[in-house]
Amino acid sequence: ELYLFTGNALLLQKNKEIANQYFNKVILNKKMPSLNSIAESYYLIEDYKKAELIYKQLHDENPNDFTYITRLASCLTKNKKIEEGEQMIQKLESLREDFQFGKIDYLIAQYHATSGHKEKMYTFLLRSISQGNHYSISLFQNDPHFVDYLETEEFKSILNYWH
Repeated sequence: ELYLFTGNALLLQKNKEIANQYFNKVILNKKMPSLNSIAESYYLIEDYKKAELIYKQLHDENPNDFTYITRLASCLTKNKKIEEGEQMIQKLESLREDFQFGKIDYLIAQYHATSGHKEKMYTFLLRSISQGNHYSISLFQNDPHFVDYLETEEFKSILNYWH
């Protein structure tokens, strides 16, 4: 988990090469890190084919896990299986309930960031924060999905939503 955290921090500093070294340590760890950690590492080094295989397995084992659905959707889309990726996002939409405090909208914003749909990403981030999602050590400005957008006025506006 520390390797993942460090790799994420390095991605936020736009130091992808060294970040990938940390993600590869997770993948190659002989002590067998969790399957989720391996999938996330492949995802973050943008090996979407390997990540897709693992996220499919994780999704099959836990079909209503929001993160697995979103990551699988992103992998499918990156692997040119756009329709399947959109179907996964529709599945995620169907899991909405009261008092989720913007979690689903946040994950959909990550999906749109990965897919290159900037305007949709901003829309879902704004929905997420307005529903009560909060800034944390791994969300919003601390999430590598949004590193390319941190300096935009739209993103800064979302970060100042509660001020």
